[in-house]
Order: sequence, then C-alpha cells, then structure tokens
Amino acid sequence: MGYIFEFILVMRLYRVMYFTFHFHICIEFYMVFMMTVMKIPTLGYSYFVIMYVFGLFILFFFGGSVRTDLDFSSIGVSDNYYLNNANDLLGSIITLYVSMVGNNWFAVRDVFVINGK
Repeated sequence: MGYIFEFILVMRLYRVMYFTFHFHICIEFYMVFMMTVMKIPTLGYSYFVIMYVFGLFILFFFGGSVRTDLDFSSIGVSDNYYLNNANDLLGSIITLYVSMVGNNWFAVRDVFVINGK
C-alpha cells in the first residue's frame, strides 16, 4: 500500500514540475486565444454586411415567389418550408443562412425553382 502512495506522490510532483517548465506555452496559448477573441466583433460586422447585401440581392430577384398557398408536398418537403422565403429581408437572410450551413439546401432550392414558375 505504501508503494502506491509513493507512486502517486512522485507522479503529482512530476505533473507540477512539468507544468512549471512548460508554463510559457500556456501563456502563449492564452495570448493567441485573447487575440482571436478580440477579432470576433470585426468578423461579425463583416459577416452581417455580407449577409445584408446578398439578402437584398435575393430579395430583389426572388421576392414574392414563395407563398403559403403553394403545395410543398409535391416536391417532398414539409409544409413549414414556406418560412424559407425571400419575401422580406429577414426571411432572405435566414434563407441564406440555411443554405450556407447546408440544411436541406436541395429542398430550399426546389421550393424556389418549382414555386417560382
């Protein structure tokens, strides 16, 4: 039983010494993390501007083409896909986001192509 306790003490001492000798790496990781966090607002503003411009673009070209009275079951999607529309700016930005992350992009495309005729 004493050997296990001594082994645990030696391993704890090794862990403390390892952390002490490599503490500068922890500081470097912290500095990189903080510099990345400081850049997030700039990235968010540019992301919003890009989504706004392209949202206006699809609002101009596809606005009003998706309506609630159309038959969405004919293309194999649920009846809630009318919410992915370009009838207003918020809807077009949401549709862009859904397309960007790849959430059933083929279903969103079919809604616009088939119902846009």
